Amino acid sequence: MAPPAPDAEKTTTPVTETPPLKKQLPPSGLNKKQRKYLRRKQERRDILRNGRQKLPLFRQLFPLLWPEDNAFRPIKVGILSDVEMFINENPGCGLSLHDCRCVLSWVTGRLTYLCLFSHGAARYDLDGVPSGTVSDRDVFYARQTTERILRFLDRKPADEALLTTSQGDRNEKND
Repeated sequence: MAPPAPDAEKTTTPVTETPPLKKQLPPSGLNKKQRKYLRRKQERRDILRNGRQKLPLFRQLFPLLWPEDNAFRPIKVGILSDVEMFINENPGCGLSLHDCRCVLSWVTGRLTYLCLFSHGAARYDLDGVPSGTVSDRDVFYARQTTERILRFLDRKPADEALLTTSQGDRNEKND
């Protein structure tokens, strides 16, 4: 057997390092946190849309809770359990618990509803009977929520104006 050639021992294959893997984004270009944010935002919009659409049916089932159109009264704490009992007793009523939750969420998030809160004001049950009063804590929460909504509404036109001025006139020629 012949000894190996002196050049053969010295030849080594260069070790190539694999480049670090890039964090790949999905085809939408959004990361997981952004997709989750957009998904939650869409779910919230769907809940509010469903609440707005199901309000007439809710008012037909419980006419004494809000007897006048577009005039709401504070609802009692824990009214959802009463609604759940009603739905379980009347499964063919046309509303699901999810629909009722959407209606209540839509109504209780409106400025017209939140402005009704004053200390000692009566809360009403599904039959329109006074059932409890509004506490100081409820008034405080309603005031905070109202301020947050108003801040958002005040900021919204300013944001839109900022966008239109930053874009400029699209008919201008860049010299």
